[in-house]
Formats: sequence, C-alpha cells, structure tokens
Amino acid sequence: MIKQWDAFISHASEDKVDFVLPLAEKLRSLGLKIWLDRFEIKVGDSLRGKIEEGLSRSRFGIVVLSPAFFAKHWTKKELDGLAALEEEGHKVILPIWRNLRKSEVTNHAPMLAGLYALQSIDGVDEVAKQLAAVILEPGSGSPSASSSSLARRLANLVESNAGCEEMWNFFLQHNAVVKISSSRIPYPEVLAIRATDKPYMGFACWRDDEPDLGITLVIPGPSFPPLFDEKQEPMPEMQGCIDSIIGLTNCISAGMAKTHDGRVLKADKISSRVIAGRRAFLSLDDMLGRQALKEYDVALRTYDQLIDKLAAIPGVMLS
Repeated sequence: MIKQWDAFISHASEDKVDFVLPLAEKLRSLGLKIWLDRFEIKVGDSLRGKIEEGLSRSRFGIVVLSPAFFAKHWTKKELDGLAALEEEGHKVILPIWRNLRKSEVTNHAPMLAGLYALQSIDGVDEVAKQLAAVILEPGSGSPSASSSSLARRLANLVESNAGCEEMWNFFLQHNAVVKISSSRIPYPEVLAIRATDKPYMGFACWRDDEPDLGITLVIPGPSFPPLFDEKQEPMPEMQGCIDSIIGLTNCISAGMAKTHDGRVLKADKISSRVIAGRRAFLSLDDMLGRQALKEYDVALRTYDQLIDKLAAIPGVMLS
C-alpha cells in the first residue's frame, strides 16, 4: 500500500498538550507529513475508521509511552496494530519514553523494552530532530524520503494548512528557502529576527558588497485562505505579518538589529516580501488586498511561487 503519511503518533490524551502537540507541530515544520488525531479527525468522522486508515497508511508509528498510555485500552490497540505492521519485516515503531523507567516498559510491553527509545526529557526540538533523521533516511520508504526535496517538503507543509508559526520554523531550519524568497537580492546574507516582547518575526536579507540593494524583509505568512476579508482588510494572521514588517523596519531603522558578527544592520532602503496563501485559492478580495500592499513597497508572493522556484534549482544549491 502506498503510504500517505510519514508517521502516525500514538499517544494518551494526557500527554497531548504538553508534549505530543508541540512535537507534531515541530515535525510538520520540518516538512514531514504527520498523522495526529487533532489534524485528521473531523466532526462526523468514524473515529475507529480514521485511526485504522492512519495506522495502515503511515510508514512509521511514533509511540509516546507513558503511565497514561499503558493505562488505556485504545492506545494498546494502536500499539498492536503497529506491531503487526512491523512483523512484515521492516522497522515501524519509533518509541519515546515519557516519565517511565525501563522496568515499567518491560512489565507492560516487553517487546519495546529492547528497542532504543528517545526520551521526552531531552526536549521537543531534539526528539524531533532525531525522528526526522530516521524518517528522512534514504530508502526508509516514507513519502517525504521518497520525494525529499525542499520543494516537496514545503509543499507538504503548505498542504497541511500551516500557520505563521509553523512556517517560521520551516524557514528557520532551511536558509535556502529564505534566500530564494528574497529574489531581488541574489545570494544574500540572512538574519533571523524575532522580538522578545512582541509577536514580530521575519528575516532580513542583504549583501555587504551591494549596499545599494538595501534590505529585504521576508515574512512567512499563513498558507491557508482567506488572507483578506470582504473589505480588503487583513485577516488576523496576515495582520500579524504586516505588524511584523512595521516592527522589524522600526527595529532596523533604530539600529537595534545586529548581524551575526555584531555589526549594526542598517540600510537606506528597506523593502518587504510576505509569502502567504495558495495561487489557486486567492479570492478577489485577496487580489485587491495584495494590490493595496504594493503602495507600501510590500510584495505578496504565494507559496506556490516559492515551491516552483525551489523545484527548479539543483539540490546542491540548497545548502
């Protein structure tokens, strides 16, 4: 069967808010296709049917083992399903221990006690990094490993209707995406800027050897429509992008942004580029709102345009 998701996350609801949901969002921000009940099950769906579909069409099963996990009947059924898939001859289960000792795992699931497990205490970022290394390993059979270009991974994220925070994390992990987004400045220096006291975040791009080009701010926006309402006023996440442009422009103009080697970042000209929305889903209101942004030297580009550019560039240039 062709796999649709890279990994299914089996977990107890008690672990969702503090660990599972942040982990799933981090993995998605790395461009992975993750099955999680919160993302996939909608009102009116058959709970059992959707979970069985997720199990059978995911290459890996990330299992968050905890006291709450072993106390539930349903999670044990999911574990049995993943174990059955593993019996077909390839690794499926990727265990994570959360607030457990090895003796407890041995008592509840002896077959898992001998598997190398990640530890939730190491933090979401480290756990996600190690999981992604396994899932994206060439030949792993996961959808993203089979088509693991940056273009494909960004497309996966966009198709999941990711918001600004997830897009920020993806851009932060992949400098090449930022560089290509700032197309008016070829091969730029890149500085990630995120305010500590306000929700401003974006990337400044410039070239020391061509100061006349100024600075381009790249702001990752939401991937889903609508971007503007019927009055062409920005929707909340788009308004956040505009607020970031204003805040970061003021930060640079005031000499508060510094380069990696400690120099004050400054320029006579600052332009901005927001990456948001899908080409096929832009409404008339979105098109009119996009046109209005040009008056403030703000260009709006869709994620489809960025994906097309990434797909056209040889992988060796994407480091």
